[in-house]
Amino acid sequence: MLSQSTDKLVPRSEIKLEDFQSVLIGGKVDLKILRDQVIDVYDQVLNNAAAWRAYYEAAQDVLLDLNDDLDLRLFLNQDSEGYFDFVRDDFLSLDYVDVDQTTAEVLTSDGIVKIGDDRTRTYRHKLDPATATASYTGTVGDARTTFFTVTGTDIRNVLQEDTNGWIGSAIARNPGTADIQIHVRLSEATEISSIRFQRLRREGSDGSMSVYFTSDRINWGQFGETRSLSESLIFISTPLMVRELKFSIRKNDYDSHRPDTGYYYYFDCKEIALYNETTDYTLGLNNELFSIGYEVSPYNKAAIEVCDINTPETSIGYFLSNDGSVWYPINPTTKAPG
Repeated sequence: MLSQSTDKLVPRSEIKLEDFQSVLIGGKVDLKILRDQVIDVYDQVLNNAAAWRAYYEAAQDVLLDLNDDLDLRLFLNQDSEGYFDFVRDDFLSLDYVDVDQTTAEVLTSDGIVKIGDDRTRTYRHKLDPATATASYTGTVGDARTTFFTVTGTDIRNVLQEDTNGWIGSAIARNPGTADIQIHVRLSEATEISSIRFQRLRREGSDGSMSVYFTSDRINWGQFGETRSLSESLIFISTPLMVRELKFSIRKNDYDSHRPDTGYYYYFDCKEIALYNETTDYTLGLNNELFSIGYEVSPYNKAAIEVCDINTPETSIGYFLSNDGSVWYPINPTTKAPG
């Protein structure tokens, strides 16, 4: 018979006409009861369908997340230099950003992050303030080096991008090799799983870069092997605790020669970004990111996240060496040793 409860459905073969006679005799009132019973059964069917649809949508979300993660991993294996040049606008809303890789613009939006022309994904962002200090040293392989220049007028923005895109240059009377070191000291030991060293190559020689780390400021290790300057992303298979980083860069040859001055070695880093499994510590080494700015993380568990960098001041020293062992301070006003 038709059950008064909707906990389970009664098989159609068990429903007989005589089961309904008592409610049919009563006229409209009894027919209303019957209608309500049928509606209850109908609602139960709808609820079951909704539950199955929820399972289906949840599985679909998991599949999309896996696709997003794969998309990002594959994308980062390609030339990713242009992928990171999104930032620089102050956002009225930080809930989400719209990133268009082709136009390199960052816009506020309703939660859509566009990657390339044909891939659109939605990612949540996370804000995380980070504090750190940076120091900068340089050397050229010519004992008769005349001076070392740094772009920008603010002493604490040594890695500031100017109209030419370079952060600094060393000038030598004779051609040789040139070295630069960038030291980044975190406010506390932090677990790091990947590093980005962003640069904009233009002309002239290529070179090599080595990245060293320490967790106690006493014992130093190296991240992998010395690599080409054309590489900008460093992934670490096992996250490491890091307190301080040292990027050591060597230019194998000069970038340009001016008869009236000498041989120029240009270094063109824009920023250094550190990432771990849960938090992105972006150390913006230019004017905008040092005051207040935003950087887009390339990889963090299939999420592109926006980090709020609020570093009120930085500590940067200028040094020059002719042999790589004895370093002389650079006068920030004259840009010369002494």
